[in-house]
Amino acid sequence: MIARILALCIVAFLGAGLLLAAPAFSASTPTQLNVKDYGAVGDGKTDDTAAILKAVADGKAKNLPVCFPKGEYVITKTIEIEEQSLTGNEPGGWPADSAPLPILLVRHSAGPAVIAREGATVHGLSFIYDESSKEKFPPCIQLSGGGICVSNVRIQYC
Repeated sequence: MIARILALCIVAFLGAGLLLAAPAFSASTPTQLNVKDYGAVGDGKTDDTAAILKAVADGKAKNLPVCFPKGEYVITKTIEIEEQSLTGNEPGGWPADSAPLPILLVRHSAGPAVIAREGATVHGLSFIYDESSKEKFPPCIQLSGGGICVSNVRIQYC
């Protein structure tokens, strides 16, 4: 009986055209930008800074988050974001001795790895500093504004 009523309701909605509305975007409309599409390699050796900065600039212009697939990305300059997101994988956690999160290998000490300004989000990324360099590093993520979200981030000195 309930199944029959539900079926009649669906038919009524279809008849009214309520369930036939086209989606607001097509399958080809991007929902995020991938740093690898901008030339980042993520091999732990290549300096990926220029590619990441290009993706961030394009993401700002298109109002899209910048995504890091699994890999090790070398950064040699501070990345500044405002009303933007830097995101990695969504693993929900990590074992203590491995890092399934995408890794940003911070290879500079001139400033923070990321400056998060108004409305910025940093999520699902691991930041690793080379402790053997004996340099004193500034804070990893500098918060500079309101509405900033930092979540599921790992900061490590190796």
